[in-house]
This record gives sequence, structure tokens and C-alpha cells, in this order.
Amino acid sequence: DSSLLIIKSAYPNLSERITKAKLEFKEALKQLEEILRQRLINEEKENKEFESRIKKEEDSLFREYEKYLIKARSKDFVLWQWSWSYGNQYSSSADIWLKVLNPYKKKIKYISFAIRAYNDVDDLIKENITGKVEITLKGIGPIEYGSNAEYSFENAFFSFFIAKMEIKQIKIQYFDGTIKIINNPVAFGNK
Repeated sequence: DSSLLIIKSAYPNLSERITKAKLEFKEALKQLEEILRQRLINEEKENKEFESRIKKEEDSLFREYEKYLIKARSKDFVLWQWSWSYGNQYSSSADIWLKVLNPYKKKIKYISFAIRAYNDVDDLIKENITGKVEITLKGIGPIEYGSNAEYSFENAFFSFFIAKMEIKQIKIQYFDGTIKIINNPVAFGNK
């Protein structure tokens, strides 16, 4: 107890100081909590504003893409790009690559391409194996509305004399069994 008396005499008002320090500490803690709460509120507000801007941009992009699909649908633009090439200078067959878009509001099950080849003087060429002037290549879906699909067909047309090729027809079969035919399709993004 004598040591307690010594401390009390050395530090008068110690109890008051401790109480005051505790109150100051509690007040500082409250202020810190309020600062953190305000910061959290501001961050949440900024996040909501950011999410709102992103949603508006996504909605705008979606509306633009929907307009694009409507235009593609009205003009039967299905064939996005396509190309053909010989594998190398000694190849006797052409490889064909196609990219398509489904602008229709039905899911595509199959998509077929009727293709012809021509020589340097624009005469139709017969395919060497089948003897036909037109081959049909078939792509398998599903291709959802607004989606793209790509197809590669190696050794698709056997002939040494191909100067150019054209797609004469695209036949689309939907999952509901209906069929759409597009004659002389235009590739709207061809390389």
C-alpha cells in the first residue's frame, strides 16, 4: 500500500488522468469508426455508380448488337467470312474455312454449304473423286441466336485447277425441323 501512496503523491490526479485518457481513447475510436463507416459508404456508392455505368454500356452494346442482328437477318447475312486454299504447292485438294453468324431467333442444328470451283477461264470444274461440279459441306451446331461458328474442311475439293470458288447456297436446318435456304449468299466480312 505504501507504494500506492507514493504513486498517488508523485502523480496527483492520476485517476482523473486515466479516466480522461480512456474517454479520449473512446472518442478517438468513435471518430475512427465514423471515418471507416463513411469510407465504406463512399466505396459502396462508387461501386454502385460504376456498376450502373457498366450496365448502361452493356445495355447500349446489346441494343447496337441487336440492331446489327436485325439488319443481318433482313439481308440473310449468315456467311461472315470464308476462304479456301491449297495446303501447299503440291496439293491436289483445296481446304475450305467458313465462319457463320446466326442472326435468326432460332437455334441452328445443321448448316450446309453448296460450293463450286472454277478454273482460270471461269469454267466449272468437276471434283476429281465424285465427278460432281458442286460439293456440299455440312457444319454441325448448335449455333445459338447471335452466336458465331467456324468450320474447317480439309481436302474438301479435289482438283489441281481451281482458280476461284463460290458458295452457291446455304441450307440451314433449325432444331424445330424447319429449313431456310439462302441462294448466292454474300460474305459480309470476307478477308
